[in-house]
Amino acid sequence: MNAETISPKRTLKGRKTATTTITKVKAELRQILDGHSFTLLAEPTGFGGYHIWRIITTAWTKMPRMERILKMQDALLPVIPPAEQKKILRFSVLNPEEWNEYRTGNPNRPKSTVLARCSPGSARTEQGKSLSAPQRPLKPKKQGSA
Repeated sequence: MNAETISPKRTLKGRKTATTTITKVKAELRQILDGHSFTLLAEPTGFGGYHIWRIITTAWTKMPRMERILKMQDALLPVIPPAEQKKILRFSVLNPEEWNEYRTGNPNRPKSTVLARCSPGSARTEQGKSLSAPQRPLKPKKQGSA
């Protein structure tokens, strides 16, 4: 899950493997979540090249967080190659409210990379896009007097 194996933008040698892994994970998530929308993020931990995989979904809102995490781990670990599993520190499964609470309460959090996004009934996904604070619009350049 380091930049060489998971980032679709920066992958050099393992690009095909990384994309295939994300595709398999996305297919597995679609099956598990049974039509609910989801976003899969990889957030760097800041040490050792490890990442936290966060799944934000509207499914299982009544289920305790630990049960959601265990359910995801049981389903996704067989799909992820062992070399990439070693770089996953942990999984996190949040509903949109929990995700917004985490994002707004933690302004210094590392930048997340969207690995996959899916809405119900849609085959459209976005891969490799970074989520960060919205950028300010550029100020117009001041014209100097000559």
